[in-house]
Amino acid sequence: MTGPIITIELLAGVVIAWHAIGQLNRHHADTRVLLSLAWVVLGAAGAAVVGGILAGRSTPDVYSATMMAATALLLVIDRREQ
Repeated sequence: MTGPIITIELLAGVVIAWHAIGQLNRHHADTRVLLSLAWVVLGAAGAAVVGGILAGRSTPDVYSATMMAATALLLVIDRREQ
């Protein structure tokens, strides 16, 4: 059970970080600072999870894997911003 949970966290972390980078690249000078900060924090959190897993410092957690997978799914299926 540990393997699939870590795989879900890894994939979700990559998707979250990837979408955060894309969103930040589309921001303009008039974009609200808090919105940009929120994307930076979300992307950094996704990247931190991926880095931790790749470094071998991950503790599988079903609840965080579920939340990360749901967030990644929302980012993938929500096309309003694109």
